[in-house]
Amino acid sequence: NGIMGQAHPHTWEMILHVVRGQDKFVQFNDLERLVEEFMEPYQGKVLNEVAPFDVINPTLENCAHYFKDRLIEILNREGWIFLMMEMSENPSRSYVISMVDEQEMGRDQALNTLTDYILDDIRNAGAIEDDR
Repeated sequence: NGIMGQAHPHTWEMILHVVRGQDKFVQFNDLERLVEEFMEPYQGKVLNEVAPFDVINPTLENCAHYFKDRLIEILNREGWIFLMMEMSENPSRSYVISMVDEQEMGRDQALNTLTDYILDDIRNAGAIEDDR
């Protein structure tokens, strides 16, 4: 009825499925640190008061899409390729975003050509690394 509910906490779990786009060893905690640094501004906050959720309703779905878009930028910059993200509020309420999904890929990408997509990203990441 247009009345905001009482503020309440959530503990969300996020699982990222990624592959390394470059052929060099990276410690797991380096990737974990990148994600934690990105998520820090949202920790312990009322999301309705933190941009962009002061304008966008912070539903599980909206948060997952926003975080996915930002995380793809961060991960790609560091040579990782985003495949899928699972985000859950509790064991019975989860939301999954997968690059295998044709709509998320932004092109007609069938499951049997996902390998080509990943290889293209690896080649592009290698070209970026070569330019450095």
